[in-house]
Amino acid sequence: MKIYELSISDDEYFKVYQKTINPDPSSPILWFNDRVPLSENWNPVEVEIDWQHHFNKRRKKKLSPADFPSHMLGSLIMSKHAAESLRDYLSAYGELLPLICDEAEFRVLNVLKEVDAMDYERSRPVFEGREMTPPFKSFGKQIGVMTPLAFHTERLEHVDIFCLPGRRGWYFTENFVKKVESLGLTGLTVRCEFDSEAHRYGFDDLGRPF
Repeated sequence: MKIYELSISDDEYFKVYQKTINPDPSSPILWFNDRVPLSENWNPVEVEIDWQHHFNKRRKKKLSPADFPSHMLGSLIMSKHAAESLRDYLSAYGELLPLICDEAEFRVLNVLKEVDAMDYERSRPVFEGREMTPPFKSFGKQIGVMTPLAFHTERLEHVDIFCLPGRRGWYFTENFVKKVESLGLTGLTVRCEFDSEAHRYGFDDLGRPF
């Protein structure tokens, strides 16, 4: 089984940012860390499309639209078409929340499914300059996005999208990737965090990327 996280895409697709007076393209938007439903009292966040990646002043070509706009790590933002295509499937894992945009309709997924699937004995995430001991109950600053994690994949046999207790972010299996591909949805870019069957260059003997 492969476990993935979102990854920053290449320069093919447009980006979507939270609309602010001084937008910062390096800042992730719409983090959901509390694992609580928000739809009942949700105030839609205003976002804007960057068609040219405004931090690249030399870019002249307009970027392509996508069902999953290029993003910073953390938020799964999707087009109205993607949201409608995946609505029933995603309902088992969280809620789709509307966003406000002048040019298109977007939704963002608030992941509510939490599974204690981290293999604490084989994982050694480092927080704030020190190695934590299991069960790593911390939302502190984590050193390095590639800190290796290992997972109990048998706990994820019927789960495609999930959060880990006490940790920011969320993860998904290859089933979600295949679902997106089967529907012909564009723009989703991923990074493999763990592969239970990996015995090749780039992974250690526990299936963790170097």
